[in-house]
Amino acid sequence: MTPEQAIEIQLVGEGGEPLPLSGVHFYLLFFTSGRWRYTFAVGPTDGSGKAAVDYATLENERVENGKTALMDYNTKLEDCDREVKIHVLTGEDLEKQLNSARMWYPNTIPEVESKIAHSNNLKIECEDVVVDLRDGMTKALVTCREIGDSILF
Repeated sequence: MTPEQAIEIQLVGEGGEPLPLSGVHFYLLFFTSGRWRYTFAVGPTDGSGKAAVDYATLENERVENGKTALMDYNTKLEDCDREVKIHVLTGEDLEKQLNSARMWYPNTIPEVESKIAHSNNLKIECEDVVVDLRDGMTKALVTCREIGDSILF
C-alpha cells in the first residue's frame, strides 16, 4: 500500500445489493511475496454498510505497534504486495480478541467488550475477498448472507 492508496469496503447481499448494516468489523491482511505479513483491524461500518481506511491510518498503526515489537512491524506498507485480503470478523474472531485482552491486555477488556456488544458481525456470514489495491480509492464489495443474532458470551 502506498500513500496514494485507500480502500473502501461495502457490504453487499447475495444479490449484489448494498447491505446497510452498521457496526461490522473487518481484518485487512497484508502479504509480502504472497506470505502473510500484517493484520489490521478496520471498521466499524457506517449505516450504509461501508468502512474505509487510508494508508496514513494503517502506517501510523504499524509504526506505533513497532515501538513495542520492532521486528514484527519492520516492513513498510509500501513493501507489501498490492493484493490484500478482507475478512469480516466472525464470532470466533471476536471471542479470540476478548480472550487475548483477558490474557495480555486486561486494561482493554472494557473496550473489547463494548466493541463486541455494539457489533453486528454475528448477524452475517461473509466470504473473504482479495483485492488488488489501485492508486486512489479501491472499492471492494464483500458479499454477506444474513444469519440473525447470536450470543457470543
